[in-house]
Amino acid sequence: MKLIGTGRESKAFLIDNESVILIGQNKTAFSNYKNQKITLDILQDKIDFIKIPQNATSISPCEKYPYGALDISYVEGLTPELNILNTQEKLKLGKQIA
Repeated sequence: MKLIGTGRESKAFLIDNESVILIGQNKTAFSNYKNQKITLDILQDKIDFIKIPQNATSISPCEKYPYGALDISYVEGLTPELNILNTQEKLKLGKQIA
């Protein structure tokens, strides 16, 4: 596991360039992970402009992860080039995300 980021709520670790595990750092982490999983499940296969992490697994608080964790597929971070999209493509992207 390689640490790739630390935030207010999580530490993010890259596992074999295949998945990322977010490990909770406070009491609100698991609740937020459950909401993130629901959102990722809804977005799965609905957005074709950007790659969305697939097969998210929320891990309930336990001895190993006292504040829970979220295991998701690794997606290399790229900023979408919105300036190359035309107005209709931007509207489509906005509707898909909404």
